[in-house]
Amino acid sequence: MNKRKSHFFGIKLRKKRLDSGLTLEDLMNRCVAVDASNAPSISYLSLLETGRRSPTEKLINIFSEVFNEASDWFTDDSTAIDEEDSHLTHEFILEPNVLFDKSILTRAIPNVLTQTGISDRRFAYALISALQDRQKNHFPDLEREAELLGKKKLPMSLDYIFGICTRVGLKVKWFNKEPVKIAVEEAGEEIRSLARSFFQSPNTI
Repeated sequence: MNKRKSHFFGIKLRKKRLDSGLTLEDLMNRCVAVDASNAPSISYLSLLETGRRSPTEKLINIFSEVFNEASDWFTDDSTAIDEEDSHLTHEFILEPNVLFDKSILTRAIPNVLTQTGISDRRFAYALISALQDRQKNHFPDLEREAELLGKKKLPMSLDYIFGICTRVGLKVKWFNKEPVKIAVEEAGEEIRSLARSFFQSPNTI
């Protein structure tokens, strides 16, 4: 199943669950009652609903039985809605917003930063830059004055960074280290971390 189909499958699955007044745990229990050996976990149901995982044929059959729907209804990637479900149109339009729910972003952003090797500081700078762009950067003179008083030079050149190290008595050494496995997701995918720098006492980075 491609990403587009996974996306619409997730929308339909979540819609069916909410219309039935079920929590993720309720849906999991109903799936267990149908087929305990192939029933998804709560976390996997969440991944299915957000389109981050594709369902197997066995899962689709389980959901079809739980919700009394034909399996084709779940696998259709069309945005068209039957007349009997026409009142759901606005909810289908809004549904992708679930991907930007605060609780989901809170879990997803650290994983993205770890996998891409982007530091928290760089990500924060990107957010600040985006905020400044949206606000049209109304106070550029004030920001320049603050940088001047704080003796900041951003972005810093490599020579400038080495100059700072020399002034504070730090030595710089280069190293080559392969990414290390730090965790394994429930679906079996490994999460790896790339070491880009570290401090070695007393004065080496």
